[in-house]
Amino acid sequence: MPRINPTNSSVNLKINPTSPNNNISAKTTNLNNPIQAKNDMSEYWANQSKNYAEQSKHYKEEAEALTPETIVINSVTTGEPGTNAEVINIGTINNAVLDITIPRGDKGDKGDKGDKGDKGDSGQILTYTHTQDVASDEWVIEHNLGKHPNSVMVEDSSGNIIYPPISNANNTTCTIEFIGATTGKAYLM
Repeated sequence: MPRINPTNSSVNLKINPTSPNNNISAKTTNLNNPIQAKNDMSEYWANQSKNYAEQSKHYKEEAEALTPETIVINSVTTGEPGTNAEVINIGTINNAVLDITIPRGDKGDKGDKGDKGDKGDSGQILTYTHTQDVASDEWVIEHNLGKHPNSVMVEDSSGNIIYPPISNANNTTCTIEFIGATTGKAYLM
């Protein structure tokens, strides 16, 4: 809004802001004629309002022309740290197909140490003892440990410790083979 100098009876008002290339023309208004000054000010603001409405309509039409009907994300990849994020439309303006690259962030600082966890249940070592009273060179043992035995130790009836080969081991049975018929106990873990 123009400033009015009480010692000057006229002021320049910009009344044509829609001139080509935004060239502004001016009109001198006589402040001694309040009706003319009011009419000139009304004309100025009417032209301003018309100009803003036309610009708004133009921008809306431009935006609508550039608004895609569909947007499809084709790919999202991680870029190198320190690079810029990037969105490339490999489709058309009306049917956008976007390839997006987002830079990887820098490695963060080491976090604080967590609280100590609750004490776990005490472990249980599953064992099975098999007694072989009838001498045999092959013992078939039903242990039902629910796992393959990790180790087998045999104590024969004379008190000798033997580590025989195991075959056909599974979660419930295994077979121990000896060179000769043997009696004793097998300890499975």
